[in-house]
Amino acid sequence: MLLRPDLDNLLGSFKMWFKQNDAENTYTVQTAMPHRDCGTVCTFVNHDATPISLPEILALHAAFAHVLDVSGAGEYIESAWHNRDWICVLAEDGSTDTHFLHLLF
Repeated sequence: MLLRPDLDNLLGSFKMWFKQNDAENTYTVQTAMPHRDCGTVCTFVNHDATPISLPEILALHAAFAHVLDVSGAGEYIESAWHNRDWICVLAEDGSTDTHFLHLLF
């Protein structure tokens, strides 16, 4: 699947997903950002011998992305990822106090 870099980033970060429609290889584009939901419908077409993405894989991606969006876990994970440099939890030499780790979760 070829996407513009900005859309590839959204798909890879689970902020965009494809919801399968009734027609074969046809999906509605959905995002975790309300201002970007446009309800665009796209149909995947095979232009060569490369197989089209399996519906099961796209459905799994959509389910995971939807859970991250609805639960708020996506924002939490993104925040933790962006703040990873100043969150010094694990000691580089492996001597981290594991009793402290349970407080994080």
